[in-house]
Amino acid sequence: MPLRLASLFTKGNINGKWKNVMKNILSVSALLLFSSISFASTFTCYRYVSNQPTGTWIKIKADSKSEAESKAYARMKELGGKISFAKCK
Repeated sequence: MPLRLASLFTKGNINGKWKNVMKNILSVSALLLFSSISFASTFTCYRYVSNQPTGTWIKIKADSKSEAESKAYARMKELGGKISFAKCK
């Protein structure tokens, strides 16, 4: 059986079909990669303690401002220090 399968792939017509299938798979995966990257925006987020900006800013990639603020809050909380909220531009 293995020899029969190997002989199928060495014949010209089937080999060409596999190349087309692989090209299509690569094209679709590249399209999905670029489309998901293009929708994410970069936000600059600041830490606030007692309604005063504190420390420096961080960059966050997110689809919306509210998502960026929640991600920034989580990351700043991980880094340590006090935080009341995060505000992003």
